[in-house]
Amino acid sequence: MKKVWTLFTCTVLLIAMCMSFYSCSSAKTVNPIDFGKKYMQDEDTYYIFYADQTGLFVQRYATAYGSYDYTLSGSVDFVWREASDGAVYLFEVESHYNDDHTQGRELGLLDQPIYFSEDFFTYTNYSQYGASVRTYIKEGSELEKILGK
Repeated sequence: MKKVWTLFTCTVLLIAMCMSFYSCSSAKTVNPIDFGKKYMQDEDTYYIFYADQTGLFVQRYATAYGSYDYTLSGSVDFVWREASDGAVYLFEVESHYNDDHTQGRELGLLDQPIYFSEDFFTYTNYSQYGASVRTYIKEGSELEKILGK
Protein backbone atom coordinates (compact mmCIF):
# COMPACT_ATOMS: atom_id res chain seq x y z
CA MET A 1 0.00 0.00 0.00
CA LYS A 2 2.91 2.32 0.76
CA LYS A 3 4.33 1.85 -2.75
CA VAL A 4 0.96 2.68 -4.36
CA TRP A 5 0.64 5.82 -2.26
CA THR A 6 4.20 6.90 -3.17
CA LEU A 7 3.54 6.27 -6.88
CA PHE A 8 0.28 8.25 -6.71
CA THR A 9 1.97 11.17 -4.91
CA CYS A 10 4.86 11.26 -7.41
CA THR A 11 2.41 11.24 -10.32
CA VAL A 12 0.42 14.14 -8.88
CA LEU A 13 3.61 16.13 -8.25
CA LEU A 14 4.88 15.42 -11.78
CA ILE A 15 1.58 16.60 -13.30
CA ALA A 16 1.61 19.75 -11.14
CA MET A 17 5.20 20.51 -12.18
CA CYS A 18 4.40 20.03 -15.89
CA MET A 19 1.37 22.29 -15.62
CA SER A 20 3.40 25.02 -13.95
CA PHE A 21 6.00 24.88 -16.75
CA TYR A 22 3.22 25.03 -19.35
CA SER A 23 1.60 28.06 -17.70
CA CYS A 24 4.95 29.89 -17.75
CA SER A 25 5.59 29.15 -21.41
CA SER A 26 5.13 31.95 -23.90
CA ALA A 27 1.70 31.53 -25.44
CA LYS A 28 0.85 33.37 -28.65
CA THR A 29 -0.97 36.63 -27.99
CA VAL A 30 -4.45 36.76 -29.46
CA ASN A 31 -5.74 40.14 -30.59
CA PRO A 32 -9.49 40.81 -30.51
CA ILE A 33 -9.57 41.76 -34.21
CA ASP A 34 -13.08 41.64 -35.68
CA PHE A 35 -12.31 40.35 -39.17
CA GLY A 36 -14.18 41.95 -42.06
CA LYS A 37 -15.27 44.99 -40.00
CA LYS A 38 -14.18 48.54 -40.77
CA TYR A 39 -11.92 50.28 -38.25
CA MET A 40 -12.65 53.91 -39.09
CA GLN A 41 -10.95 57.24 -38.58
CA ASP A 42 -13.93 58.70 -40.44
CA GLU A 43 -16.29 57.37 -43.11
CA ASP A 44 -13.69 57.93 -45.85
CA THR A 45 -10.60 56.55 -44.08
CA TYR A 46 -10.62 53.01 -42.68
CA TYR A 47 -8.87 49.66 -42.35
CA ILE A 48 -10.34 46.19 -42.81
CA PHE A 49 -8.49 43.13 -41.46
CA TYR A 50 -9.04 39.57 -42.68
CA ALA A 51 -8.39 36.27 -40.88
CA ASP A 52 -5.89 35.17 -43.57
CA GLN A 53 -3.57 37.97 -42.34
CA THR A 54 -4.35 40.31 -45.24
CA GLY A 55 -6.21 43.60 -45.20
CA LEU A 56 -7.34 46.70 -47.01
CA PHE A 57 -6.77 50.38 -46.27
CA VAL A 58 -9.16 52.83 -47.97
CA GLN A 59 -8.72 56.60 -47.99
CA ARG A 60 -10.41 59.59 -49.58
CA TYR A 61 -9.03 62.87 -48.27
CA ALA A 62 -9.06 66.25 -50.00
CA THR A 63 -7.53 69.50 -48.80
CA ALA A 64 -7.22 72.98 -50.28
CA TYR A 65 -5.36 75.03 -47.70
CA GLY A 66 -2.80 77.49 -49.09
CA SER A 67 -0.17 75.56 -51.03
CA TYR A 68 -1.66 72.29 -49.78
CA ASP A 69 -4.13 71.51 -52.55
CA TYR A 70 -4.36 67.78 -53.20
CA THR A 71 -6.54 64.68 -52.98
CA LEU A 72 -5.59 61.29 -51.59
CA SER A 73 -7.97 58.72 -53.02
CA GLY A 74 -7.54 54.97 -53.34
CA SER A 75 -6.74 51.81 -51.43
CA VAL A 76 -3.76 49.76 -50.26
CA ASP A 77 -3.68 45.97 -50.01
CA PHE A 78 -1.51 44.83 -47.12
CA VAL A 79 -0.48 41.82 -45.07
CA TRP A 80 -0.31 42.02 -41.29
CA ARG A 81 1.65 40.14 -38.67
CA GLU A 82 1.47 40.04 -34.90
CA ALA A 83 4.65 40.53 -32.86
CA SER A 84 5.37 38.66 -29.64
CA ASP A 85 4.15 41.63 -27.55
CA GLY A 86 0.73 41.64 -29.28
CA ALA A 87 1.47 44.62 -31.54
CA VAL A 88 0.28 44.30 -35.14
CA TYR A 89 2.47 45.51 -38.01
CA LEU A 90 1.31 46.25 -41.57
CA PHE A 91 3.26 45.57 -44.77
CA GLU A 92 2.18 47.11 -48.08
CA VAL A 93 1.53 44.74 -50.98
CA GLU A 94 -0.06 46.95 -53.65
CA SER A 95 -1.61 50.42 -53.99
CA HIS A 96 -4.60 51.31 -56.16
CA TYR A 97 -5.38 54.95 -56.98
CA ASN A 98 -8.73 56.43 -57.99
CA ASP A 99 -9.12 58.90 -60.87
CA ASP A 100 -9.38 61.90 -58.53
CA HIS A 101 -6.08 61.09 -56.76
CA THR A 102 -3.37 63.78 -57.06
CA GLN A 103 -0.42 62.37 -58.97
CA GLY A 104 2.84 62.36 -57.00
CA ARG A 105 1.11 61.80 -53.65
CA GLU A 106 1.06 58.43 -51.87
CA LEU A 107 -1.48 56.81 -49.59
CA GLY A 108 0.15 56.37 -46.19
CA LEU A 109 -0.17 52.93 -44.65
CA LEU A 110 0.53 52.93 -40.90
CA ASP A 111 4.11 52.00 -40.05
CA GLN A 112 3.72 52.23 -36.26
CA PRO A 113 2.74 49.24 -34.10
CA ILE A 114 -1.03 48.87 -33.71
CA TYR A 115 -2.71 47.63 -30.51
CA PHE A 116 -6.27 46.28 -30.58
CA SER A 117 -9.09 46.48 -28.07
CA GLU A 118 -12.64 45.15 -28.41
CA ASP A 119 -13.95 48.41 -29.95
CA PHE A 120 -10.93 50.10 -31.53
CA PHE A 121 -7.28 49.98 -32.41
CA THR A 122 -4.73 52.56 -31.40
CA TYR A 123 -1.21 53.65 -32.29
CA THR A 124 1.17 56.45 -31.36
CA ASN A 125 1.98 58.99 -34.04
CA TYR A 126 5.37 60.67 -33.76
CA SER A 127 6.16 63.98 -35.49
CA GLN A 128 8.46 66.96 -35.11
CA TYR A 129 5.85 68.44 -32.76
CA GLY A 130 5.80 65.47 -30.39
CA ALA A 131 3.76 62.32 -30.00
CA SER A 132 0.01 61.83 -30.11
CA VAL A 133 -2.22 58.79 -29.74
CA ARG A 134 -4.61 58.05 -32.60
CA THR A 135 -7.54 55.66 -32.66
CA TYR A 136 -9.68 53.97 -35.29
CA ILE A 137 -13.15 52.97 -34.02
CA LYS A 138 -14.68 49.64 -35.05
CA GLU A 139 -17.82 49.98 -37.15
CA GLY A 140 -20.93 48.92 -35.23
CA SER A 141 -19.14 48.78 -31.88
CA GLU A 142 -20.51 49.97 -28.56
CA LEU A 143 -17.87 52.74 -28.56
CA GLU A 144 -19.04 53.98 -31.96
CA LYS A 145 -22.60 54.22 -30.60
CA ILE A 146 -21.47 56.08 -27.47
CA LEU A 147 -19.42 58.56 -29.52
CA GLY A 148 -22.24 58.99 -32.05
CA LYS A 149 -20.00 58.43 -35.04
